Amino acid sequence: MESYTDKAHRFNALLMFVFSTILTITAYVNGGLRRAAVAAAFTYITSLVALGIAHLKVRRNFFKSLIIPLLPGAGTIVYSISQGGLPRMFTSYLVCVCLAAVYFNKKVILAFSSIVAAVILGLYIIDPALLLGASGSYGEFIPRYGMFICGSIALYYLANEGSRHLADALNESEKASRLNKDLTEIINQVNIATESLFENVNKCDETIAENQQGVANVAKSVQDISRAVEESAAAINNVSSYVSDSSQLISETYSISKKVEKGLHEKGILQQYLYILKG
Repeated sequence: MESYTDKAHRFNALLMFVFSTILTITAYVNGGLRRAAVAAAFTYITSLVALGIAHLKVRRNFFKSLIIPLLPGAGTIVYSISQGGLPRMFTSYLVCVCLAAVYFNKKVILAFSSIVAAVILGLYIIDPALLLGASGSYGEFIPRYGMFICGSIALYYLANEGSRHLADALNESEKASRLNKDLTEIINQVNIATESLFENVNKCDETIAENQQGVANVAKSVQDISRAVEESAAAINNVSSYVSDSSQLISETYSISKKVEKGLHEKGILQQYLYILKG
Protein backbone atom coordinates (compact mmCIF):
# COMPACT_ATOMS: atom_id res chain seq x y z
CA MET A 1 0.00 0.00 0.00
CA GLU A 2 2.91 2.34 0.69
CA SER A 3 4.19 2.05 -2.86
CA TYR A 4 0.74 2.89 -4.27
CA THR A 5 0.44 5.92 -1.98
CA ASP A 6 3.82 7.23 -3.13
CA LYS A 7 2.71 6.86 -6.75
CA ALA A 8 -0.52 8.70 -5.90
CA HIS A 9 1.50 11.58 -4.38
CA ARG A 10 3.50 12.00 -7.58
CA PHE A 11 0.40 11.63 -9.75
CA ASN A 12 -1.45 14.34 -7.85
CA ALA A 13 1.55 16.67 -7.99
CA LEU A 14 1.82 16.28 -11.77
CA LEU A 15 -1.95 16.58 -12.20
CA MET A 16 -1.86 19.84 -10.28
CA PHE A 17 0.43 21.33 -12.94
CA VAL A 18 -2.11 20.38 -15.59
CA PHE A 19 -4.87 21.87 -13.44
CA SER A 20 -2.81 25.05 -12.96
CA THR A 21 -2.33 25.39 -16.70
CA ILE A 22 -6.08 25.05 -17.32
CA LEU A 23 -6.89 27.65 -14.65
CA THR A 24 -4.31 30.04 -16.08
CA ILE A 25 -5.73 29.71 -19.59
CA THR A 26 -9.26 30.19 -18.25
CA ALA A 27 -8.17 33.30 -16.33
CA TYR A 28 -6.57 34.72 -19.45
CA VAL A 29 -9.71 34.14 -21.52
CA ASN A 30 -12.01 35.64 -18.89
CA GLY A 31 -9.86 38.44 -17.47
CA GLY A 32 -6.87 39.06 -19.66
CA LEU A 33 -3.15 38.82 -19.05
CA ARG A 34 -3.15 40.36 -15.58
CA ARG A 35 -5.63 37.86 -14.18
CA ALA A 36 -3.78 35.03 -15.93
CA ALA A 37 -0.51 36.12 -14.29
CA VAL A 38 -2.14 36.17 -10.86
CA ALA A 39 -3.71 32.75 -11.45
CA ALA A 40 -0.41 31.32 -12.63
CA ALA A 41 1.39 32.72 -9.59
CA PHE A 42 -1.08 31.14 -7.17
CA THR A 43 -1.51 27.80 -8.90
CA TYR A 44 2.04 27.06 -10.08
CA ILE A 45 3.61 28.01 -6.77
CA THR A 46 1.11 25.72 -5.06
CA SER A 47 1.92 22.95 -7.53
CA LEU A 48 5.66 23.32 -6.91
CA VAL A 49 5.13 23.12 -3.16
CA ALA A 50 2.97 20.01 -3.62
CA LEU A 51 5.64 18.44 -5.85
CA GLY A 52 8.26 19.06 -3.17
CA ILE A 53 6.04 17.55 -0.47
CA ALA A 54 5.34 14.54 -2.71
CA HIS A 55 9.05 13.67 -2.73
CA LEU A 56 9.53 14.11 1.01
CA LYS A 57 9.93 11.01 3.17
CA VAL A 58 7.56 11.16 6.14
CA ARG A 59 6.40 8.61 8.69
CA ARG A 60 2.69 9.38 8.47
CA ASN A 61 1.36 9.26 4.92
CA PHE A 62 -2.04 10.43 6.16
CA PHE A 63 -0.89 14.01 6.71
CA LYS A 64 1.04 14.00 3.45
CA SER A 65 -2.02 12.68 1.60
CA LEU A 66 -4.15 15.38 3.21
CA ILE A 67 -1.79 18.32 2.63
CA ILE A 68 -1.16 17.69 -1.09
CA PRO A 69 -4.83 18.07 -2.19
CA LEU A 70 -5.39 20.83 0.40
CA LEU A 71 -2.74 23.00 -1.24
CA PRO A 72 -4.60 23.48 -4.56
CA GLY A 73 -7.86 23.80 -2.63
CA ALA A 74 -6.44 26.57 -0.46
CA GLY A 75 -4.78 28.19 -3.47
CA THR A 76 -8.05 28.19 -5.38
CA ILE A 77 -9.93 29.76 -2.46
CA VAL A 78 -7.27 32.45 -2.03
CA TYR A 79 -7.31 33.15 -5.76
CA SER A 80 -11.11 33.43 -5.73
CA ILE A 81 -10.98 35.87 -2.81
CA SER A 82 -8.26 37.94 -4.50
CA GLN A 83 -10.43 38.26 -7.60
CA GLY A 84 -13.50 39.40 -5.66
CA GLY A 85 -15.28 36.02 -5.68
CA LEU A 86 -15.48 33.57 -8.61
CA PRO A 87 -18.49 31.21 -8.57
CA ARG A 88 -16.88 28.89 -11.15
CA MET A 89 -14.19 27.99 -8.59
CA PHE A 90 -16.64 25.58 -6.93
CA THR A 91 -15.82 23.21 -9.76
CA SER A 92 -12.17 23.50 -8.76
CA TYR A 93 -13.03 22.65 -5.16
CA LEU A 94 -14.69 19.47 -6.37
CA VAL A 95 -11.65 18.65 -8.50
CA CYS A 96 -9.52 18.95 -5.37
CA VAL A 97 -11.77 16.38 -3.67
CA CYS A 98 -11.04 14.09 -6.62
CA LEU A 99 -7.33 14.56 -5.92
CA ALA A 100 -7.94 13.41 -2.36
CA ALA A 101 -9.96 10.42 -3.62
CA VAL A 102 -6.96 9.15 -5.59
CA TYR A 103 -5.53 7.72 -2.35
CA PHE A 104 -8.58 5.48 -1.77
CA ASN A 105 -8.41 6.46 1.89
CA LYS A 106 -11.75 7.36 3.41
CA LYS A 107 -10.09 9.19 6.31
CA VAL A 108 -8.26 11.49 3.89
CA ILE A 109 -11.44 12.30 1.96
CA LEU A 110 -13.46 12.82 5.14
CA ALA A 111 -10.85 15.14 6.63
CA PHE A 112 -10.30 17.04 3.37
CA SER A 113 -14.02 17.46 2.63
CA SER A 114 -14.75 18.54 6.18
CA ILE A 115 -11.98 21.15 6.19
CA VAL A 116 -12.84 22.62 2.77
CA ALA A 117 -16.60 22.54 3.45
CA ALA A 118 -16.09 24.32 6.79
CA VAL A 119 -13.83 26.96 5.20
CA ILE A 120 -16.29 27.59 2.34
CA LEU A 121 -19.24 27.81 4.70
CA GLY A 122 -17.33 30.08 7.09
CA LEU A 123 -16.27 32.44 4.30
CA TYR A 124 -19.81 32.60 2.97
CA ILE A 125 -21.13 33.44 6.42
CA ILE A 126 -18.48 36.14 6.82
CA ASP A 127 -18.98 37.64 3.36
CA PRO A 128 -20.74 35.87 0.45
CA ALA A 129 -18.91 38.12 -2.00
CA LEU A 130 -15.59 36.46 -1.09
CA LEU A 131 -16.71 33.31 -2.91
CA LEU A 132 -19.49 34.39 -5.28
CA GLY A 133 -18.79 38.05 -5.95
CA ALA A 134 -21.84 40.17 -6.60
CA SER A 135 -24.14 37.16 -7.01
CA GLY A 136 -23.83 35.98 -3.42
CA SER A 137 -27.45 34.98 -2.81
CA TYR A 138 -28.55 31.73 -1.23
CA GLY A 139 -29.88 30.61 -4.58
CA GLU A 140 -26.35 30.77 -6.01
CA PHE A 141 -24.56 29.35 -2.99
CA ILE A 142 -26.73 26.40 -1.94
CA PRO A 143 -26.68 24.51 -5.30
CA ARG A 144 -22.92 24.89 -5.61
CA TYR A 145 -22.28 24.00 -2.00
CA GLY A 146 -24.69 21.07 -2.24
CA MET A 147 -22.88 19.88 -5.39
CA PHE A 148 -19.61 19.96 -3.47
CA ILE A 149 -21.07 18.03 -0.51
CA CYS A 150 -22.76 15.40 -2.71
CA GLY A 151 -19.62 14.92 -4.77
CA SER A 152 -17.59 14.51 -1.59
CA ILE A 153 -20.03 11.92 -0.24
CA ALA A 154 -19.95 9.98 -3.52
CA LEU A 155 -16.16 10.01 -3.55
CA TYR A 156 -16.09 8.98 0.12
CA TYR A 157 -18.25 5.95 -0.71
CA LEU A 158 -16.08 5.17 -3.72
CA ALA A 159 -12.92 5.41 -1.62
CA ASN A 160 -14.43 3.26 1.13
CA GLU A 161 -15.34 0.48 -1.28
CA GLY A 162 -12.26 0.96 -3.42
CA SER A 163 -9.90 0.78 -0.45
CA ARG A 164 -11.21 -2.68 0.45
CA HIS A 165 -10.86 -3.91 -3.12
CA LEU A 166 -7.46 -2.29 -3.38
CA ALA A 167 -6.34 -3.95 -0.14
CA ASP A 168 -7.60 -7.32 -1.41
CA ALA A 169 -5.84 -6.76 -4.72
CA LEU A 170 -2.59 -5.86 -2.96
CA ASN A 171 -2.87 -8.97 -0.77
CA GLU A 172 -3.45 -11.11 -3.83
CA SER A 173 -0.53 -9.40 -5.52
CA GLU A 174 1.70 -10.16 -2.54
CA LYS A 175 0.52 -13.78 -2.54
CA ALA A 176 1.17 -14.00 -6.27
CA SER A 177 4.60 -12.48 -5.74
CA ARG A 178 5.41 -15.02 -3.03
CA LEU A 179 4.09 -17.86 -5.17
CA ASN A 180 6.11 -16.60 -8.11
CA LYS A 181 9.20 -16.46 -5.90
CA ASP A 182 8.56 -20.01 -4.65
CA LEU A 183 7.93 -21.16 -8.21
CA THR A 184 11.18 -19.55 -9.32
CA GLU A 185 13.06 -21.35 -6.55
CA ILE A 186 11.41 -24.64 -7.54
CA ILE A 187 12.32 -24.07 -11.18
CA ASN A 188 15.91 -23.34 -10.15
CA GLN A 189 16.00 -26.55 -8.13
CA VAL A 190 14.53 -28.45 -11.08
CA ASN A 191 17.18 -26.94 -13.35
CA ILE A 192 19.90 -27.99 -10.91
CA ALA A 193 18.42 -31.49 -10.68
CA THR A 194 18.16 -31.63 -14.48
CA GLU A 195 21.79 -30.64 -14.88
CA SER A 196 22.76 -33.28 -12.32
CA LEU A 197 20.63 -35.81 -14.18
CA PHE A 198 22.33 -34.96 -17.46
CA GLU A 199 25.72 -35.39 -15.80
CA ASN A 200 24.65 -38.77 -14.40
CA VAL A 201 23.30 -39.81 -17.81
CA ASN A 202 26.58 -38.84 -19.44
CA LYS A 203 28.48 -40.82 -16.82
CA CYS A 204 26.14 -43.78 -17.37
CA ASP A 205 26.72 -43.54 -21.11
CA GLU A 206 30.46 -43.57 -20.53
CA THR A 207 30.11 -46.52 -18.14
CA ILE A 208 27.92 -48.39 -20.63
CA ALA A 209 30.48 -47.75 -23.36
CA GLU A 210 33.22 -49.07 -21.09
CA ASN A 211 31.07 -52.10 -20.20
CA GLN A 212 30.40 -52.75 -23.87
CA GLN A 213 34.12 -52.64 -24.53
CA GLY A 214 34.67 -55.01 -21.61
CA VAL A 215 31.97 -57.36 -22.89
CA ALA A 216 33.60 -57.30 -26.32
CA ASN A 217 36.94 -58.15 -24.72
CA VAL A 218 35.33 -60.97 -22.71
CA ALA A 219 33.65 -62.31 -25.85
CA LYS A 220 36.98 -62.25 -27.65
CA SER A 221 38.62 -64.03 -24.72
CA VAL A 222 35.85 -66.65 -24.74
CA GLN A 223 36.38 -67.14 -28.46
CA ASP A 224 40.12 -67.53 -27.88
CA ILE A 225 39.47 -70.02 -25.07
CA SER A 226 36.97 -71.90 -27.25
CA ARG A 227 39.49 -72.03 -30.05
CA ALA A 228 42.16 -73.26 -27.62
CA VAL A 229 39.76 -75.88 -26.26
CA GLU A 230 39.01 -77.03 -29.79
CA GLU A 231 42.72 -77.26 -30.53
CA SER A 232 43.27 -79.13 -27.24
CA ALA A 233 40.43 -81.50 -28.08
CA ALA A 234 41.96 -82.13 -31.49
CA ALA A 235 45.33 -82.77 -29.86
CA ILE A 236 43.71 -85.17 -27.38
CA ASN A 237 42.01 -86.98 -30.23
CA ASN A 238 45.36 -87.28 -31.98
CA VAL A 239 46.99 -88.60 -28.81
CA SER A 240 44.14 -91.06 -28.39
CA SER A 241 44.65 -92.21 -31.97
CA TYR A 242 48.37 -92.52 -31.36
CA VAL A 243 47.75 -94.53 -28.19
CA SER A 244 45.29 -96.76 -30.03
CA ASP A 245 47.78 -97.35 -32.82
CA SER A 246 50.54 -98.01 -30.29
CA SER A 247 48.31 -100.45 -28.44
CA GLN A 248 47.55 -102.27 -31.65
CA LEU A 249 51.24 -102.32 -32.55
CA ILE A 250 52.13 -103.66 -29.13
CA SER A 251 49.48 -106.35 -29.48
CA GLU A 252 50.87 -107.36 -32.83
CA THR A 253 54.41 -107.30 -31.43
CA TYR A 254 53.31 -109.43 -28.52
CA SER A 255 51.63 -111.89 -30.87
CA ILE A 256 54.75 -112.12 -32.98
CA SER A 257 56.83 -112.55 -29.85
CA LYS A 258 54.65 -115.43 -28.77
CA LYS A 259 54.97 -117.04 -32.12
CA VAL A 260 58.74 -116.65 -32.01
CA GLU A 261 58.82 -118.04 -28.52
CA LYS A 262 56.70 -120.98 -29.60
CA GLY A 263 58.93 -121.55 -32.58
CA LEU A 264 62.00 -121.45 -30.45
CA HIS A 265 60.43 -123.84 -28.03
CA GLU A 266 59.54 -126.27 -30.78
CA LYS A 267 63.07 -125.96 -32.18
CA GLY A 268 64.53 -126.84 -28.80
CA ILE A 269 62.43 -129.96 -28.58
CA LEU A 270 63.48 -130.97 -32.07
CA GLN A 271 67.14 -130.56 -31.21
CA GLN A 272 66.72 -132.74 -28.17
CA TYR A 273 65.01 -135.39 -30.26
CA LEU A 274 67.84 -135.36 -32.80
CA TYR A 275 70.34 -135.61 -30.03
CA ILE A 276 68.63 -138.69 -28.70
CA LEU A 277 68.58 -140.22 -32.10
CA LYS A 278 72.27 -139.66 -32.49
CA GLY A 279 73.01 -141.06 -29.15
